[in-house]
Amino acid sequence: MCYVAILGNSIFRFEQEDGNLALPFKTDKGYHLGGEVRIIGKEGLGKLLDGLKKILDKVKSDLKVVVPPVPRYVFGGCCEKPGHATNVRSEGYAEKVVSEVQGVRKELKEGLLKRGIDKTWVSGCLDFLDKETKEDQKSRVDSMRQLFQKDNVHLTVKGYANWADRLWEEGQDRHRTLTRQRLQSNRGTGVQRKYFWRGFMSENGTVRNHQKPVFAGRGRGRKYHPYAKK
Repeated sequence: MCYVAILGNSIFRFEQEDGNLALPFKTDKGYHLGGEVRIIGKEGLGKLLDGLKKILDKVKSDLKVVVPPVPRYVFGGCCEKPGHATNVRSEGYAEKVVSEVQGVRKELKEGLLKRGIDKTWVSGCLDFLDKETKEDQKSRVDSMRQLFQKDNVHLTVKGYANWADRLWEEGQDRHRTLTRQRLQSNRGTGVQRKYFWRGFMSENGTVRNHQKPVFAGRGRGRKYHPYAKK
């Protein structure tokens, strides 16, 4: 099983004056959003997945747990400068941005399937929340507040610990499910394994006795069974 974290720094953009979306730009004091915070759309996400396909195809694992981005800039922007992250204080913004990140997870699942990237499972984008958090969006957003650092990007120690625990638990559960399904599928093929035991082939046995029966030649190339009468 392999964990693959992707798109964390790619889906969050800001809207420029001409309406195009741009990535945060870096200055001496970190990354900044020179306009309204926006989440990348379906078309842009598809282009990113096209570029990532070659990488994901090279990951040799019976299960690739794809970790989607978690929400960012939910409770504030990059800084307090005028003109930066101008929509973070608008009504309903926090719930809206969280819902859009959840939508990215859904598009990510469909995009991986469409591109034939198999043996993958996309984890939840809100797995860093406490397990007892209620399912409604307002409760989720309220619970997030204590799990983000002041930069509005990185989680607290508790947030990362929650995230790691959930990823491990859900990844193990998914791996066990796939293993069970694979075994059931193999049983349904009708192929019966044979086992060698003291000179005989049997349908019952264990994989520890896996040697093939040995036949020795006698006379003119004739073969005989080890327990055959002389």
